[in-house]
Amino acid sequence: MSQQKPLNWAYSLILLLGLSIGCADSAGPTYTGTNMAGAEMGGMMNVGGTVIQPGAQLALRSETNQNIVDVGGNLELRLRYVMNNTDPVARQRVSFELLNQSQMPAPQGVDGTGLSALSTTTNERGEASVTVIAGQMPTAIVVKAFDPSNVQVAPIYWRVTVANSGEGGLEVTVNYNAQNGRYNFNQFSAARVTLFQNTPCDQIRASAPNFVNAYESLPEIYPYTDLDNKVNSASLPNGLVLSIAALIYNQGGAPVTFGCVEGIRPQGGQILPVEVVTGDLPLAFKGVYTSLNRFDLIQALQDSEELSTLGDIFYFLRILGGSNEQLGAGVIETICRIADFQGVACEIIEGVAGGALGNIINNQIPENVKSVLRIVGETLDIVGDLTIVGEIEFSQSANADRIFVGNDNRWQRLRFNWDVDCQMPGMCQREVTFSQLGDHSSRNVAGLFDAQEQADGTVAILEHNFAIAYGNIILGLLEAWILPLAYGDGSGTPIALKDFLEINLSGVCESINERFNLPSDSDTCINALAIILSGVINEQVGRLNFTDDQLVMRGSFTPRDNDNDLSIDKLDNGQWIGVIDGNLEFRGCFTACRGGECEGPVCQVADAGNSTQPNNNP
Repeated sequence: MSQQKPLNWAYSLILLLGLSIGCADSAGPTYTGTNMAGAEMGGMMNVGGTVIQPGAQLALRSETNQNIVDVGGNLELRLRYVMNNTDPVARQRVSFELLNQSQMPAPQGVDGTGLSALSTTTNERGEASVTVIAGQMPTAIVVKAFDPSNVQVAPIYWRVTVANSGEGGLEVTVNYNAQNGRYNFNQFSAARVTLFQNTPCDQIRASAPNFVNAYESLPEIYPYTDLDNKVNSASLPNGLVLSIAALIYNQGGAPVTFGCVEGIRPQGGQILPVEVVTGDLPLAFKGVYTSLNRFDLIQALQDSEELSTLGDIFYFLRILGGSNEQLGAGVIETICRIADFQGVACEIIEGVAGGALGNIINNQIPENVKSVLRIVGETLDIVGDLTIVGEIEFSQSANADRIFVGNDNRWQRLRFNWDVDCQMPGMCQREVTFSQLGDHSSRNVAGLFDAQEQADGTVAILEHNFAIAYGNIILGLLEAWILPLAYGDGSGTPIALKDFLEINLSGVCESINERFNLPSDSDTCINALAIILSGVINEQVGRLNFTDDQLVMRGSFTPRDNDNDLSIDKLDNGQWIGVIDGNLEFRGCFTACRGGECEGPVCQVADAGNSTQPNNNP
């Protein structure tokens, strides 16, 4: 990088004062960074014999319509010093300074080119001039004119090209539309312009930012701002057909925007103005991101017949772990509903035996077993508000249609709050890997997807089929983790729900047989309380292993390049929308970061009525 030139605060002052910028002759090229610059004076003063009134605006204005000179030739640069845009400032000293293209002072000249004087005095009409004495080498320079006695008057600049006889040059302006791009000008440091001969922009763009086979590289524009954005070429021969490419660099020195124009033909004796508008370079998505996904399945549990039945069963287990007066009636009513017993018979049994059954359950189930039953009954709470840790992998960069093909969404761990043996209830977070789910350890989630960059900067995860063994997750969590932890002997051996219920409800059934004069070896009770319940649970969870032709997913996220190195660091504001069997919808959210989990709070699932559905139209 070249050394930074002093901040030209006067440009901002011009804007604040609303000073009109003068224009060059419309028949010729634009040749100064600013053709006119000025300042408002606060009190009456005398400048070289001119009385300056309070509030007057002083300005230097270029009077030169040419900014190219042949090698060995001379070029006069003329200006006027005016007050209130018209009145001359007479007999005032004006200084000149020769700068290189980076606007660094060059008191010894540039490639043999220098100035005829370092200062002069305006005449009665406020006019002054300096002569560029061109050397024998083609080059490009900047000449600065300023009032050394009044720093409030902004300087003016001429960009001058010293060319071989009959040759021309270019004045290249590099622009960036910050309103439509991902960057602002404070994030930029420099811009570089490169010339290519007979090379189409598409070919140049394919190699950006590592250009090859360039014709010429122009001096760096440093610092690059929305005002300091021009550079001149040296002498260019006639007959060239040029493409002009520009890169803008961030504060870390990495190229972040690119632009190119082609078919530029320099003309002898002229400076041809060229504008290159740059756009954001593509971001690199390829890589693995650690994802944290959250799904709200509560509404799905309420709307789905299968999930609703499963919810009844777990609610029933909570009932068994309770001790209220309606316990018996609740048990009978729930068993009748989930086991599809005859309604009238159930009503009679409930009315006659409900109270007695409640007393028996209360007396016969040990308190520790009741506690476990209540914990088991909370299983759907855990998997209803589902938090999944996994990985999202982008396998390749976007194609010409801005589509990322063949990406993978891998779910690996279930995360939830678990208050058993927790010293601070509500603050104990637990994790279970899918490999810990006993016989249910197959890959429970599989989803390959395509994604497409959108015009608003987001990325749409296109609609794709998804396979999720949701039932396996529920049953595996219950039998391989919750029951062993809450009830097991500490070995971690999985405990089947049927075995747990049969063992711990056998005493209840013996008392029920005795109370209702049933044979002591009757299996009616144990069938109802253990075998039927566990069987229905296994049957229902099996229906929740959704194949990829049952479940369709789509989503969206906002990519973040936090360090401006063109490599995506975070997939932010992620949304999921899932549809089961074409009509049962659930929603989710996610964040994902390269190199590990994202910092900050877990994402919040948007309400269906308030969220914007991800755009999935290619």
